[in-house]
Amino acid sequence: MTAVANQLKDNLGIQDVRFRKMAPADLSSLLNEGRNKGPFRQNWVIDYPSIQNYLDGLYYPGNRSGWASKEFDALVAKGNAAQGADAIAAYQRAEDIALRELPYIPLWNWQDQSAWSDRIGNVVIDPYAAGLHLDRVTVNK
Repeated sequence: MTAVANQLKDNLGIQDVRFRKMAPADLSSLLNEGRNKGPFRQNWVIDYPSIQNYLDGLYYPGNRSGWASKEFDALVAKGNAAQGADAIAAYQRAEDIALRELPYIPLWNWQDQSAWSDRIGNVVIDPYAAGLHLDRVTVNK
C-alpha cells in the first residue's frame, strides 16, 4: 500500500494519501451496500486448482466493485455448466475479457515459501490445502 501511496503522490500530485484499516465486517457492509466512494484493497486466495475460483469470486455477478459484463458472465456460466477442456476454454475467454477491461488493478501475488533440511523427508507442499503438510513429514536420522 506504501507503493500505491507513493505512485499517487509522484504521478498525480496527491500529497495527502491516507489508508484506514477497517474491520472485515465494516468493509463488507460498506461494499455490499454500494456506499464505498473510493479504492479499496481486496484479496482472494485460491481455494481449489481452477481458474473458476478467481473469476467467480472476483468478477462474477455480486462482485463488490460494481463491474459487470454480460459477455463475461455468459462465459463463466458456460464454464460452470461444462467440464474439462470445454470449461477451461470458456473460463480462459472470460479471463481475457476481465483482463481487457481490468475491473481491478492487480498489485501483488501471494507466494508461500518453504524450506527444510536433508534431515526432513516426505515433505508435501499443497497450495490448495494451506501449504506444508506437517502431519506427513518424517524426520530422517
